[in-house]
Amino acid sequence: MGIKVTRVVKFIRKGLKGDDAVRYWLIPSVSSVSMKNIESGDGTPTPSSVSVRLVKQVGEDSPTTIATPSSVGLTISYALKRTGVAPTITSYTAAVSIPTNTDYYAVEFYLYQGSVLIDTVTVPIVPDGEEGQPGKDGVSYSIILSPSSVAITAAGLVVCESDEINAKAYKNVGGITSEAKDGGMRLYFTKADGTTSNVSATGVKAAGITIYQAVWFEYIVNNKVVASAALVINREGQTGAQGDRGPTLRGPQAWSDCATGYGFQCGAEGEAWKDVVLYGNNYYSCIKSHTKNSSNYPGSTADQSNGYWRLGDKIELVATKILLATYALVKNLGVEAIDMRDAAGNILFQAKGGNVTCKTGTFENIKVSGDITAEYLNLKLSTGLHYEDTPTLANGSICVQAGGIILPELPAGTARSMRVLNSLRSRTTPGNLVLKPASTKVYISKSLSEMAAVNANVTLSGCGYNGGKYIELIGIRQPDSAFTYWLLSEMNDGVTI
Repeated sequence: MGIKVTRVVKFIRKGLKGDDAVRYWLIPSVSSVSMKNIESGDGTPTPSSVSVRLVKQVGEDSPTTIATPSSVGLTISYALKRTGVAPTITSYTAAVSIPTNTDYYAVEFYLYQGSVLIDTVTVPIVPDGEEGQPGKDGVSYSIILSPSSVAITAAGLVVCESDEINAKAYKNVGGITSEAKDGGMRLYFTKADGTTSNVSATGVKAAGITIYQAVWFEYIVNNKVVASAALVINREGQTGAQGDRGPTLRGPQAWSDCATGYGFQCGAEGEAWKDVVLYGNNYYSCIKSHTKNSSNYPGSTADQSNGYWRLGDKIELVATKILLATYALVKNLGVEAIDMRDAAGNILFQAKGGNVTCKTGTFENIKVSGDITAEYLNLKLSTGLHYEDTPTLANGSICVQAGGIILPELPAGTARSMRVLNSLRSRTTPGNLVLKPASTKVYISKSLSEMAAVNANVTLSGCGYNGGKYIELIGIRQPDSAFTYWLLSEMNDGVTI
C-alpha cells in the first residue's frame, strides 16, 4: 500500500519595490469558435469573427478597458494558425473574420510594447461534427518543454538550466501515457523584426534564443496539429513593481475524489489556488480555471479544445525522500521513527526502536494493561463546590472542605478510590457530609459492610466543612453485578505524639 501525502507548497512572486504595478492583458470576445458542416472541407464558423479588448489595472484598482492601445504605447497583432503553414502576424485593427477552411485551427492575439511581447491569448477553432458511435479509447497528445522558460538579460545573456531547449511529445491512450512516435515535431519562431519561420526540430540552441520574440512547438500527426507548447521568454529592461503573493499549490488530489461542480483554479490573478490532479496514473496541472463536469477530464476533447490541463512532471510534484508540510493528513503512515520537538529542539515525543517516550501531554479516557511504574503520583483536587443541600459529582480524586458529594455508578469489574479531606480551619462547629447516590443502582454504607449499604442519602454528622476528618470512599462493582457499592473507611487522624 502506498503512502498518500498531502503537501502545501507556496509560490511567491517577488520583485523590486516601486510604485503600484500597472498590468495590461487581452480578453477575447469568445473562448472558442465552433466549426460546423465540415464534411466537404469547408465549414460555418460560429461566431464568424473574433475580437479582443485591452484591459489595464493599476495596483488594486478595478480593471478598465483601453479603447486605443496606442494611447498607452501598446500595439496588438494577430495570426490565423493553419495546419502545415507558418502563421503570418498581422496588425490588429478590427474584429478578425474566421475562414471557412477547416485547416485553420486557432486565432492567436499578441500584445506588444515596442518589440517586447507583453501578453498572448489563443482562441481555438473547434470542429463540431455530428454525434457518432462510441469509439475506442480516447487519444490525446501533449508537449513537455525542458526548460519551459528562459530569461534573457539586458546584456543579451541567456539564463536557463541547459544550453538547449528540448521538446518531447507524449501520447495518452485510455489513461496510459507514453512517448509519442507517430508524428513529427515542428518549431515555429518569430524574430525581433517580425519575420516568422518554421523548421522541423526537436530542440533549439539557447544561444539563438536572443533573436526570437516568440518560440513555440507543434506536434503534427496525419497533417493535423494535435498539441502545441510555447516557450516563455522573459526579457530584462524594465523594473516592475513588487508582485502580489502567488497562489498556493492544491493537491495533488485524485480526479475521482473531486465532485462534479468542483472549481479548479490555475492560480490566475485574484485566485488562491493552483490545482494539480492525478488522472490515469499521471499528474496534470490546471492552466485554465474551470468547473469539473463528466466530460472535461485531462486529455478529453473538452480539455484539448479549451486548454484546461497540462501534463505535469512527477519528479517536480512529489517529494519521495522528504515531506515538508505545515500540516499533513495521512490516512496510512508506515515509518520507522517519529520525533516531535519543541521550539528549542528538545524531543517531547519519540517512537523509535520499539519504544515510545512521551515527556508531556494529556491522556484522556485511556486503559492501561500491565504494570505502571511512577516516581511521583499527583492526584487532582476536585474543584467543585460541594454543599450539604446541593451535592455535586466530584471531578477529582480528593475533595477538600466538602459538604455534599454525589457518588456515581462504576463500570463493571472496576473499583475506585476517592478521598475527602476536611481539615480543621477554625473553632467553629463543623458541618455535615452528605453522600448521595447517583441512581437507583448505587448503594452507600457508613462502614466497610455491604450489608449495611442503602440506596439513599447518607449523612455523616460533623464530618463536613471544618470537620477535622480524612475519609476514604471505596467504590466497587463486581464484573457480574449491575450495582455499585460505596464503602467508607476513616483514615488515621494525624500522628499521636
